[in-house]
Amino acid sequence: MQVEIRLPNGYNIMGGYKMKKNLSRILSVFLIVLLLASLPMAQAFAAYDCKCGTYSELVLAQFNGKDDNNIVDKASISSGSCPGMSLKLSADATQILLSGTPTKPGTYKLTVAFEMRDGQPGSTDATVNVAAVQPTVQASASTTAPKKDDNFQLKLSLTGGAPYEVTLYTNTSNSTSGGAAGTTWTFESDSQNVTVGTKGMESSVQTYYYYLTVKNSAGTATSNVVAVTNPSYTTVTPSPSPSPAGEIKITKQPTGETVEEGGRAVFIARAENAASFVWRIVSPDTTNTYPAKDAPDYFKGLKVSGTDSDRLVLENIPASMNGWKAECKFIAADGKTYLCTNGAIITVKKAEVALKRPTINTQPSGVTKTVGEGTTLTVSASDTNNGGTLKYQWYSNTSASNNGGTLISGATSASYTPPQTEGTVYYFASVWSTKGGQNSDRVNTGAVAVTYTAAVATPAPSVTVAPTSPTPGVDAPSPSPSTGGNADIEIKPDDTQNNSSRGNGLVVLLLVIAGLGLIAAAVLLILSKRDSKPVPVKRPGGQRKAAGAAKRGWTCENCGEVNLGRFCQNCGAPKPANEPLYICDKCGWQPEDPMHPPRFCPQCGDPFGPEDIVEK
Repeated sequence: MQVEIRLPNGYNIMGGYKMKKNLSRILSVFLIVLLLASLPMAQAFAAYDCKCGTYSELVLAQFNGKDDNNIVDKASISSGSCPGMSLKLSADATQILLSGTPTKPGTYKLTVAFEMRDGQPGSTDATVNVAAVQPTVQASASTTAPKKDDNFQLKLSLTGGAPYEVTLYTNTSNSTSGGAAGTTWTFESDSQNVTVGTKGMESSVQTYYYYLTVKNSAGTATSNVVAVTNPSYTTVTPSPSPSPAGEIKITKQPTGETVEEGGRAVFIARAENAASFVWRIVSPDTTNTYPAKDAPDYFKGLKVSGTDSDRLVLENIPASMNGWKAECKFIAADGKTYLCTNGAIITVKKAEVALKRPTINTQPSGVTKTVGEGTTLTVSASDTNNGGTLKYQWYSNTSASNNGGTLISGATSASYTPPQTEGTVYYFASVWSTKGGQNSDRVNTGAVAVTYTAAVATPAPSVTVAPTSPTPGVDAPSPSPSTGGNADIEIKPDDTQNNSSRGNGLVVLLLVIAGLGLIAAAVLLILSKRDSKPVPVKRPGGQRKAAGAAKRGWTCENCGEVNLGRFCQNCGAPKPANEPLYICDKCGWQPEDPMHPPRFCPQCGDPFGPEDIVEK
């Protein structure tokens, strides 16, 4: 963008007095420069080249899109035009585009006004040069059997770029050379109709052939040939001879015709020495033969003309006539002699009916899975309209869209199992129907997201064996398997993830450990009962008492109960004073019979004496 600043005559920015006098003007110019600098910064393209009849998309202006000052809110053509093209914005509103298919060559100047999102206006100019291309022309007749003295239309489809110079040629043979040039027209559009009259057609010419040449600035082309039956054509019937009729000789056999249902067919047959003609319709198996004039009675809607001439015309031919034949019977002047032509087969093609699109009944569903789990996408569709076969094709996409995408090779069924790849991929299926070599339009399912997350490894459980703490106040060694002690077992998993397979493993492990613990406890219990010995226990006040029960003691004189304490545990009578109880004061060993100890302690060798008496 260029900014031109014009200063008043005599203005000198270096002059002291004038500088001071015109300071306000300097500041105004400075503000104008700042304002212009804040306008949208766009890259404009002045001239463009494109071809007539070819779709083009031209970038008239490009913005950086960094802020609202560089994003277009709206744009329109304020002056000028280019036939066949229109203005639009790009998806991100950073481009002003002129798109479409130019229909006419030439140079077109446009001015585009636009407004940014921040409200700033702007404009840009463009010149579009549309070049013509090699022309083409296709012709078709509104009718190929016009009535006498009637006109008919030739419909023209032109391409390449107007203006077109079109010339009509008439020929008596099926050729695009040697015809007689007729009217020349100049057309400014691609679709045109020209009128052709039947007056002046020679009665001796049965069929006239028409073609056209078209010329534009890029070249010249010739159309196809259109055949039209001459309505003025007449057949000369030989005059009856007074002498016996000569031999009938067929000079032209009718030829078979292939038409679409509801179409038109013409059959021509000629013979020498024939006085009259009778056309007949013969069934495919030749068992039924009807006069052609009566054929409408057997084939609904059929129209017949020329039954008594050498030219039979059938119109609105129904599908039921497929395979039937048309033959001509030539009759001599005597009314008795006749000769029939070969049967010309009528082939009727049913008009193709476009297949309808199938119906999607169930859409595939998106899922989120862990790598290793797997999933299958399924689409359910039906084809109730065509009775055809459903076809499928799956696509992947990087966005949630069922347009475009990447075809997945081999994914041609109603189900598809995506690969287990970490991340999110979108999938959709395209479904269509096929029947008799014809395909319907496709219908796509919605795009669904399949997300795979990384699998979490299952850690092995750890086993911690902690010994049971001793009972407070009891001076006893830590229990161990050899002495019948118990151990606490604590299972600590490395993490807390709830996993069913890991939980089952822990249950089995606990059951095994519990079983082993029970077996070990039973073995230790047996050993302890067989080899156990009294364990001394310290008591307050310096007294000692046996930890295990003695097999003997003093006998209660009242009830006979054997006791170890000061009173009878059965009747409560006090122990007699003359029955002392002994425990070694050195090691705490207690005799089996605490009232009658041995001379020496078997554990430490200390002799028993009064100092070992604990109860008197």
